[in-house]
Amino acid sequence: AAAAKAAAEKAAAEKSAAVGNKLKVTVKEGSRLKAMDNSGYSDPYVRVQLGNQNQETGVQKRTLNPKWNKTLTFPITDTSANELAFTVMDSDLKHDDDPMGSATLPIDRDMPLNKSRKVELKLKLNGRDEGTLKVMVEMVAA
Repeated sequence: AAAAKAAAEKAAAEKSAAVGNKLKVTVKEGSRLKAMDNSGYSDPYVRVQLGNQNQETGVQKRTLNPKWNKTLTFPITDTSANELAFTVMDSDLKHDDDPMGSATLPIDRDMPLNKSRKVELKLKLNGRDEGTLKVMVEMVAA
């Protein structure tokens, strides 16, 4: 019985989205983003959410085609979190930051470990296309 239990635990750990593994998300770049400032540009950053975990890229000043190349690592603490949510925000010094567009990416529960996947997401704001976001995702063992 102990051997069967150990085999079951090993099989569960080999599932890529198993608790204890980590999801690496690299926010590469955005293109054709919405101009939010009077200057005709924006100061975009990306907020990434997995379940109750939130992380952000840094702000890229005065651009509609930002390049972040920022890797964020999310520990898998809950297997019920089944998608990544991306929200591109415009950083404002005097006002609240404004959303520029958002997209979601389902998490493949059987994603192979240590194999990165490039994805281009269409950003939407109020039902309208507002540019694209290029990301790379990779599940890594703890």
